[in-house]
Parts: sequence; structure tokens; C-alpha cells
Amino acid sequence: MTASVFWIPALVTAVIIASLSHQPDLGLPERLPDWLAHGVEYGFFTLTLIFAATNGFDVRRRTASRVAAAVAVASLYGITDEWHQGFVGRDVSALDWVADTAGAMMMAAVVLSVWRRMAGPQPPV
Repeated sequence: MTASVFWIPALVTAVIIASLSHQPDLGLPERLPDWLAHGVEYGFFTLTLIFAATNGFDVRRRTASRVAAAVAVASLYGITDEWHQGFVGRDVSALDWVADTAGAMMMAAVVLSVWRRMAGPQPPV
């Protein structure tokens, strides 16, 4: 399987995020906090970016630097997402970007934790 196939989920997620941002009003329920929606959205986006960067979570490609790069890409995309919202009459909020980045970082922590547990105990050197 070619490496480019692994990028499809991340690209689809990026398009979905952009299309949601292009809507003047998403009509989300008032009881759903905005910061939570941003965190979940960008946490999932980060997971798809990690999947792409590691060619489907390939053990040989599971590195903290790839996870950090995924968080950086998600965070930068969050900035462009907020900027884009200003063109459709929605709020441009630094706090939304913080929630995007926090969601990305939390997903990164979960992924790294799962990978450590999957590796099992390491033999003494």
C-alpha cells in the first residue's frame, strides 16, 4: 500500500473542518460547550494526522517527533480555520484556537500512552 493512502482520512477531516467553518451558524445545542466541540474535532484531526505520519501506526514509524509534528500541523490548521471564519461572519477567537491545540495535545498524549502500553515492559539494558 502506498504511503499516500494513509493521508486520505486526514485530508477528508481537514475538508470537513473547513466546510463546517464556512457555515455562518452550525446550530450546535447550547448545552454543548464550544471549547469541547473544538477539542474533540481537533483531537480527531490529530489522530488522523498521526495515522498518516506513521503510515497506519506502523511500529517502525511510531515516534514522538511524528506525534509532535501532527500536533503542530493541527494547531497551525486551527489558526487558518479561525482566520477563515472571519470571512463568513463568524467569531475569530484565540480561545477557540487554544481549544483546538489543547484537543490536539490531549490526543497526542493518549496515543503516546497507548503506544507505551503496547510496547510492554522493556528489558533492562
